[in-house]
Amino acid sequence: MKHPLVLDRATSLSKSLASADNIKLSGFHPDLFPALINLLDCKIYIRVSDDCFGLILQHLSLFWNRDDFVFVDGSSFGDAPVGFVSDSGRFLDRSRCLLSDGLGGCVVVVCSDSGIDVPVLGSKSEGRLLVNEALDYNACCDFLTKEGYSCVDVVMSPGEFCRRGGLVDVFPYSSFQPFRINFFEPSPSVFSFDIDTQLTRSSVTSLEIVSLSAGKRLPLSDVVFDGFLRLHFFSGNILVVGA
Repeated sequence: MKHPLVLDRATSLSKSLASADNIKLSGFHPDLFPALINLLDCKIYIRVSDDCFGLILQHLSLFWNRDDFVFVDGSSFGDAPVGFVSDSGRFLDRSRCLLSDGLGGCVVVVCSDSGIDVPVLGSKSEGRLLVNEALDYNACCDFLTKEGYSCVDVVMSPGEFCRRGGLVDVFPYSSFQPFRINFFEPSPSVFSFDIDTQLTRSSVTSLEIVSLSAGKRLPLSDVVFDGFLRLHFFSGNILVVGA
């Protein structure tokens, strides 16, 4: 497949630039980002001007479910309905969960200009809920309540949980799907379930819910992105490659 010249140019420069160099490319359309990410065999930090972040987010939708991709936005999509998948608050909560142990597990970080000052990065996870044989029903509910999850009749959105006898339905902030924890058995079992039908789907081998309240968080502006290729995208389809 033949790539646009600007994509080939961006890929070539990204692989050859010295760490302290940078170069500006014009005519780099946001829909080229997925191809660029796939062509580059390295970690990438993409900073985006606030007015372009929503567009970039949509073009990177194929990566939303990946736990090694994080999206940090400091602005708010105030007109978005609650629970809407592209709500910046949802991605921010997910990023805070994924970054609880630092940048170690991240391959791509996408951040708006206003997002660099939002405290999201943890040095270690000081609190988490691990579903295993040692977890009981009350401890699970207590953790979710402490973490600010809303107890509802039917779980529909991230940050909600529901008690159903010996079952606990929960939609973690870090996930794009809800889970059903079955405490009727000696060792709790976990399943995904469908929001629309509320029917159980498939078995899940493990579930871990990270605390958002424990520990101090740092903004990305305080982070040295060693080992990351830096890209900065501006309105007008301008891409700066390098430091």
